[in-house]
Amino acid sequence: MKESAIILGCFVAGLVIALTEILPESFYTLDFERYANWVLYAMLFFVGVSIGIGDSVLTLVKKLPKSVLWLPVIALLGTWIGSVLAFLIIRILGLELDLFKAVTINSAMGYYSLSAILTTQAWGATIGSVCLLTNLIRELFTIVSVKLLGRVFGRFASTAAGGATVTDTTLPIILKAEGNAILPAVLYFGIVINIVVPFLLTFLLAR
Repeated sequence: MKESAIILGCFVAGLVIALTEILPESFYTLDFERYANWVLYAMLFFVGVSIGIGDSVLTLVKKLPKSVLWLPVIALLGTWIGSVLAFLIIRILGLELDLFKAVTINSAMGYYSLSAILTTQAWGATIGSVCLLTNLIRELFTIVSVKLLGRVFGRFASTAAGGATVTDTTLPIILKAEGNAILPAVLYFGIVINIVVPFLLTFLLAR
């Protein structure tokens, strides 16, 4: 958990620096998203190098169990079940939230940028903000608890938890926790989820 604490600490430090504005004004005008993308590209480059040094990706794919093909379906079903449970807890606490909206919000599978825009257009800024925070928290939860998830629920648990983020932000962390051999399964899962989610959200929001 030491590494997870360091990651979370860096995130909190960024929030504090942004909220307090203690650094020169020129710092806050930088294109942070651009720099973050380059850092991500560098991490993926080194992941690719480490994979290339060992077994080929094709060899790793052949070693995958057939059950991995069902991983996106299982992850979606688990997310919907969790949405229903969260909805029940919210209602017990006396708060108002429509079940269909709860399921739709979580169907984004961590794809917070796209889902926040779509839900805001369909249901207003309040639900859009809830959608953004819900799916952002999913990503942060995966980052912080990746090792614990693998230890308790199995090596593919962190992949299912990461959802759409496993092809970018959470990929290096999952590989570090579970080993490079899991890469083909993670990429397969991420590609399927990133393709399915936009169509799924469009379908749900059109109802």
